[in-house]
This record gives sequence, structure tokens and C-alpha cells, in this order.
Amino acid sequence: MEANIDNNEIQQEAEQDRITAAAAYKRRLRLISVLERSDEIPFRSRDKTDELVEIFLCNLGDDVHDMI
Repeated sequence: MEANIDNNEIQQEAEQDRITAAAAYKRRLRLISVLERSDEIPFRSRDKTDELVEIFLCNLGDDVHDMI
């Protein structure tokens, strides 16, 4: 009986991980779409987007450097 409960918990956790990964994938696709159409968005939004991209790339670079 206990093994069934553990197995159910593992399956539920795996399903939740799959849902979380799918949601993250959709957000990344949405971001890519916004970046691809950046010429179409208002200047103020474009500036903010560029600022956030710069921060993201800097943080990503720092994270990669820390891992190495």
C-alpha cells in the first residue's frame, strides 16, 4: 500500500514538473515572438525591452561564468 502512495506521489510530481516545463516553454516562445517584432512596438516599450535584454544577458553571462 505504501509503495502505491509513493508511486502516486512520484507520478503527481512528474506531472507537475511537466506542466511547469510546458508553461516555461510557452513563456520563452512568447518572449521570442515579442523580440522578433520589436520594431513594431512603441519606442518607450522598445527601450524598456532593450534594457531588460541587456540585464538578462549580463546576468546569464555571470551565471555561466560562476558555473565555470
